[in-house]
Amino acid sequence: DEYAIYQTMLGAWPADPDEMDSFGERVKGTVLKSIREAKRRTSWHNPNEAYEAACQRFVERLLEANRPNPFLDDFTGFQKRVAQIGVLNSLSQLVVALTAPGVPDTYQGCDLWDFNMVDPDNRRPVDFALRERMLAEIAGTDRRLLLRKGLEDWQDGKIKLAIATALLRCRREHAGLFRQGSYEPMSLEGPLSQHLIAFRRRDDSGSCIVIAGRLFARLLGDRTQYDGATLWRDARLALPDGAGSLTNILTGETVSGPALELGEILADAPVAVLVS
Repeated sequence: DEYAIYQTMLGAWPADPDEMDSFGERVKGTVLKSIREAKRRTSWHNPNEAYEAACQRFVERLLEANRPNPFLDDFTGFQKRVAQIGVLNSLSQLVVALTAPGVPDTYQGCDLWDFNMVDPDNRRPVDFALRERMLAEIAGTDRRLLLRKGLEDWQDGKIKLAIATALLRCRREHAGLFRQGSYEPMSLEGPLSQHLIAFRRRDDSGSCIVIAGRLFARLLGDRTQYDGATLWRDARLALPDGAGSLTNILTGETVSGPALELGEILADAPVAVLVS
């Protein structure tokens, strides 16, 4: 149960410091549901009030910031590192989910970061007004600048919304390509090959090449932020025959040639979607 509490805190830790006031109560609700449904020391039908109270108090003590708290000092440093890796993983997963064969799906509110825990936490209302404001801001911002700033200031989730918006618009404009187009895996040669997913979707109307990074903890090493120009400096992805000129719909930039220089393509974000 203690280990589950740590995992819950790590996965749901708010990106917005203003949400910390309610975080403890939310964690306590999740922990109560977890230990009751595990049925090891308590349950819904036969609650062990003393054990449940001890777990609740344990959560409270973990999160106390108004006293010397070595646990919290250690935990928050680790959490920042995990969050950095989680952001990059999330963007790669989003791109693959919206471009691979199949029907894309975005769960309620997940167009931004979703730090909800199990019910009833995940039944909280979605702030659609916030999303409407962000969409308006995205529409008036240079796409490459949006990626660069979005990854630096990732906490608001705007970068995730911007990428999802661009990909869904691309799917609408190239509906046949994504519904019936072929799926052709592509491979990167060299020491960074394990850190990349790449594939091409193709039909008679054109093609789309998708690139997404992976295994970021190992790729970043001791770096405290993503620097694509340095990370991918020596990596090149050979283009298939007939790829022609390609436009990265996430940045608006056009590229061509026998191979893609990944230090340029992935300079601002660990993902790219190139459409002919």
